[in-house]
Amino acid sequence: MNWQELKHASLDRILAWAENQSWCHSMAACDQDAQWHSEGDVWTHTKMVCRQLVDLDEWALLTADQRTPNCCINRVVLQRAS
Repeated sequence: MNWQELKHASLDRILAWAENQSWCHSMAACDQDAQWHSEGDVWTHTKMVCRQLVDLDEWALLTADQRTPNCCINRVVLQRAS
């Protein structure tokens, strides 16, 4: 999937695409402390966060472009990388 396809893809499609990426495999292999993150690994946690974004009050304040799944995933990945 190229950037233009990702830019317009649904969250489910982006997450499915990401499953095959090496950085995703690294996230899935990174276990979290079960005391704080019972979901297990970083990738599972990231998917849960992406799916919960729309429930935030602040979500409605974002522009349509900022609400795209691609924009959200980029923010999560970039925050994890920093």
